[in-house]
Amino acid sequence: MRNEDIGVFYAEKVMGWELVGNEWIQNGMSTQWTAKGPDSFSPQTNPSHMWHVTKNLEQQGVSVEVNNNNCTLKNMETGITLASASGSTRFDAIYNATTLMF
Repeated sequence: MRNEDIGVFYAEKVMGWELVGNEWIQNGMSTQWTAKGPDSFSPQTNPSHMWHVTKNLEQQGVSVEVNNNNCTLKNMETGITLASASGSTRFDAIYNATTLMF
C-alpha cells in the first residue's frame, strides 16, 4: 500500500476526518493537514502525526502498546486485547494492528 493510502486510512477510519478537496475536515472545521503535498497527514512516516493517531485511539478508549516492532491495541476499561500485529517498523506494526480493528 502506498504511504498516501495509509495516510487516508488513518485520517478517515481512525481520526474520523472527511476529505474536502485536498483538505482534511473534522466536525466542519479545517485540520492543519492536507491529503497531498508538504502538509499531508503522514502518520506512517512522521512520529508527531502518529502521536495524534495514538492520542485519538486513547480518547476512544483504546490503549496502544508498542514493544519493538509489535503493537497491541487493548480496551482501556477491560484490558481485553482488540488487535495485535507486528511489522518491519513500529509504524508498520501500529498500522497493521489498527487495520485489524477498523
